[in-house]
Amino acid sequence: MEIQEEYKKLQRSETSRRNAKRGNKTEEIAGRYLKSLGFLFVEPIERAWIIIRKYDPKRKKSRITGAVPKKKVSGDFTAIEPGTGRYVHIEVKSMHDKIMWSNLEPHQIEALNDKHKAGALCLLVWVRSPIEIKAMEWPVFGFGPRKSVKWDDIK
Repeated sequence: MEIQEEYKKLQRSETSRRNAKRGNKTEEIAGRYLKSLGFLFVEPIERAWIIIRKYDPKRKKSRITGAVPKKKVSGDFTAIEPGTGRYVHIEVKSMHDKIMWSNLEPHQIEALNDKHKAGALCLLVWVRSPIEIKAMEWPVFGFGPRKSVKWDDIK
């Protein structure tokens, strides 16, 4: 039974690594796209990490065994809108045919809503591939709980 549990942990961590790698690549593509649209000071929102260390008695020192985010961040990028100088808050998603409301975490929805109410331009950037990218202004018309947005419906 222990072997199966260890195997499941390894599977989850491999999946997590794959998802993180995909997310990093998606954010890199989105950052270049936003700059190509003319947005200024496109900067990723940095995440603080807690480093997990384990003491290695053979080497008589600790080694890093993992890391976990200290807290959830509100989005993926900030920028300045060209011409107006308005603050821009950006959330990036990578899906194939549609983005479902449930693909957004509650803290992401809250951040988009709060910043929109404060007067910021909020964007939901959808990256399907390095050449298929669309940006939607938040709030997205017709998008909400138990709703989705299809790629072909975005102008």
